[in-house]
This record gives sequence, structure tokens and C-alpha cells, in this order.
Amino acid sequence: MSSLIPKIHTTTNNIFSKQYTVRYSETGANGRITCPNILNYFQDIATVHAGELGISALDLIQNGFAWVIYQIKLTVFEYSPWDTVLYLSTWRSPHKKLYELRSFEGKNEKGKILFTGKCAWVMIQIETKKPVRLNRFLSDDLLTNFIDIEKNFIDIQPPSSPNKKASRKVRMHHLDFNRHLNNVIYAQWALESVPLNIQTTLMPSTIDIKYFGDAILNDELQCLSQCIDFSEKPVFIHQVVNPEKKTELTRIQTQWEMFPYLPV
Repeated sequence: MSSLIPKIHTTTNNIFSKQYTVRYSETGANGRITCPNILNYFQDIATVHAGELGISALDLIQNGFAWVIYQIKLTVFEYSPWDTVLYLSTWRSPHKKLYELRSFEGKNEKGKILFTGKCAWVMIQIETKKPVRLNRFLSDDLLTNFIDIEKNFIDIQPPSSPNKKASRKVRMHHLDFNRHLNNVIYAQWALESVPLNIQTTLMPSTIDIKYFGDAILNDELQCLSQCIDFSEKPVFIHQVVNPEKKTELTRIQTQWEMFPYLPV
């Protein structure tokens, strides 16, 4: 069963839930789901829930608006192996009519929390690319009926002395519905920039991302990385920039640690 097709699909007390089965194509070298695919799950369930509420990307674009992601946080406690079931829940909260906040929680069949997440979106007018207040499109019910979410994302500093630089080009398969570089690709590039001795022995326990701009097809980008904590749980900071336009697109912080089941 494809994990993109829900077997359970419910909404209770403003919490929207969906069941997934981890596919082989969503796992890494250790047979466990990868961080980018957890973030893809976040995109999927948020899109389905927003569609039920009438505020999906497709709903907005017909009125000249679009969602643009601003920040995201992922915390992983356990990585699910291939062909196991997990239950993902999400809920939303408008913050000062400026940000659409959304929380995520993934559990296994025994109810154990596997990972949590949080993201913040802004609504923009497509023609001007300027942010607009949520009450330009959201109904009174959506502005008053929600579960409160705290906007407490960490402050991410850019790398001061990057020791790794990698060039990246935006390809067609990198684009999202808005024809911009999909936000998960930034995380993928950051993880790939970490030294192989870290990637082959540790796994990310947290990923924090702050978005400043967007990239389009054929943009030539650069990913900069620096280790700022050399402990048993190393921390890296990453930055994706557009050298030609001299613009910063994202800042990312990743923390890595040993999980007790490598390999499967």
C-alpha cells in the first residue's frame, strides 16, 4: 500500500490524522525512513488537511494567493523501518494573523512518539510576492477555531567559517506546485554536505530550517556547511545561497546522534 494513500483519514477536535506505511523507496541505507521523507510526510498531510479546510495551495492560487514556508523544525526520537505502519497527526493555528503555524506528531502502532515537527507559513499575493494578513483569505471560523501552537523556533546563525562548499543546480524534478525549489530539497542538500563518517555512523536527531528566499529552474546555488559542535552529538550549520543574485535562501541547523539500531 502506497504511503501516499490514506488507510485511516480522520479529523477529531481540530486534529487531523492519517495512517502511512513506510515504503522501501522512502528508506535509506539502513532500511529506515529518511529525514527528507518524514518532511515529505509533513507536506503530504498538511496539504490534505488544508484541502479539507479549503485553504490548500490549489484553493489559494485560484484567488491570487500562495503559501510560502518560513520556518520548520523536525525532531526524531526513533526511525521507522521499511513496511511498518505509523500514524501521523497534524493541527494548525493562525499566529497574529501573520503566520499559519502547524504541528505534527508521528507515532507507531503502540502509540510511541517517533517524531514531532512544527512549521510556519506566510500567505503572499502572487502578483506582488508580498505577505498578506491571513484574514484576506481565511474564514472567521479558521481564525478562531484552532489549537494554539507556540511560535518558538530557534535562531539559526549563518556559518562564519564554512569548511565545505558544494554547487547545486535546480532541476525540473526539484520543483514544487509553485514552480519553486521544493523546501525539502534544501534539507536534503544540507544532510548530504555532512562528512561521510558522520552520515554512516550517526543520524539526524533535529533539523531546523529558516527560509529567506526561493529558487527556480536552472538556478545555480551553493551550499555552505560548518561544524559548530564536535561532541558526541555534533551540530552543523548550513546555508544555501544564490551567488549570482547574491541572495541567501536558507539557513539550516542539524544535530546528529547515535541511534541504537544501525543497521537494521
